[in-house]
Amino acid sequence: MQAAPGATPPERLEVLRSGLPPQAIGVSDQTGQRWPYMSRRRPDTTASFWADMAAVAEDALNAADLSDHARATLPVLLGSTCLDMPDLEAALHSQPQAPALMNAHCGRTLDQLATELGLGGPQFTLSTACSSAANALLHARRLLVAGRAEHVLVIGTEFYNRLTLSGFASLLLLSPDTFRPFDADREGLILGEAVGAMVLSRQPRDRGDLGRLLGGATGCDPSSPTNSSPEFLVRIMQQALDDAGLTTDDLLAIKAHGTGTPSNDAAEGAALDRLFGNRHPVTSLKPYFGHTLGACGLVELAGLLEAWSAGFLPATPGFRTLGSGEQMTPITQPHPLPAEGAVLCNSFGFGGNTTSLVVAR
Repeated sequence: MQAAPGATPPERLEVLRSGLPPQAIGVSDQTGQRWPYMSRRRPDTTASFWADMAAVAEDALNAADLSDHARATLPVLLGSTCLDMPDLEAALHSQPQAPALMNAHCGRTLDQLATELGLGGPQFTLSTACSSAANALLHARRLLVAGRAEHVLVIGTEFYNRLTLSGFASLLLLSPDTFRPFDADREGLILGEAVGAMVLSRQPRDRGDLGRLLGGATGCDPSSPTNSSPEFLVRIMQQALDDAGLTTDDLLAIKAHGTGTPSNDAAEGAALDRLFGNRHPVTSLKPYFGHTLGACGLVELAGLLEAWSAGFLPATPGFRTLGSGEQMTPITQPHPLPAEGAVLCNSFGFGGNTTSLVVAR
């Protein structure tokens, strides 16, 4: 995985344990206004766009130790909102009069990546806003449970592009300085870029497994063009627990979506309070990674599992004061996690796209 906290698990663990997010850089939207942005590299270049995806996917394939035959038939799922938009923006910038979008289609990113890696199985591209990679993981699990595959490669990717940055700026959803999920003074989110990959398998391996995907649920709330209602969020989280065969009391903790935007945090906080009360520690990992949009469901899950393997749930940076009328308070110090148990992971997207996953160790 490549993301703002660091390229290697030890680097990420050091940041997640410290509770101190990495320093954001500054990028400009189309009006010239500067915004903080979470990135490990200069996001105004696409030089490593394809290389980063290929390298991270190859790392996941090598870790799974798949045979040549398994790779040749391996299903691949990609979750992203930007897809190859950085590449297309660069092409349009270099040749403004050229038909840069003539070769644009939703499957191009995954098709090119699978060809480069020699993967010949079915390809699925999911773009359901911020639940994209979480839905890719959920669909991968269903392929495995149905016996359609023995292994599935899932990739979550989000890279800097001017259109996304300017779009969020125009909606007044960007924070000018600090990420503060669930805090009374939250002002918005800080975008980030990341690429992560996981191989899901039907059977556990002798070593190297980070965890198990027990179940999940997804749905789209039609009640609003942008947000989900607390009632709908409660329904999806409960369905995820039912799919995993668990009750609310069986969880160790909850990884919230926690965008730091007023309406999203209010809806998720109300839903968490109604379903769980204060029985479980809750955290948001977005201050460490930035909001990586379509990739966040996989990238934050990977960070959670790495921290869990080290025995702790990371704190939520930036939280200071509970808002008026709100009940959900995230943890502000790292919380010990037992070696075995289950955690609920939320990815709630723009347009009401809502996904909850249940993972276990």
